[in-house]
Amino acid sequence: MLELAFNFLIVLPLAVVIALLLWISNKDFLLHWSDDVEI
Repeated sequence: MLELAFNFLIVLPLAVVIALLLWISNKDFLLHWSDDVEI
């Protein structure tokens, strides 16, 4: 049970970090794409 909780504490922040990185890179991509469209 303790091992499961420990794995959860590691995997959850890791998933959050990955999600944030994907969101930021996607947002960056959309910003660059809109700049290209304006030009």
